[in-house]
Amino acid sequence: MNHFANNGKEYLRKLKQVKQKKGDEQLTQEEIDILWSSMSDEEIDKKFGITRDRRLGCLIALAGTIIFWGILIHLMSIL
Repeated sequence: MNHFANNGKEYLRKLKQVKQKKGDEQLTQEEIDILWSSMSDEEIDKKFGITRDRRLGCLIALAGTIIFWGILIHLMSIL
């Protein structure tokens, strides 16, 4: 029987096992997923040279919010 606390322990155990594998051993898809989920966004960005523009994300979120509420108010006025 697997309890909530044991899920975290099991994940950390698997992560440790994956990190101990040698470079010539092929990883399974589950092991690759464990490695990627353990990395933060900043680490992934640094590894692949990705730069993020926070102003663009803010602008997209703002535009989406305005469009959503505009459609909602329009639909309410029709009904």
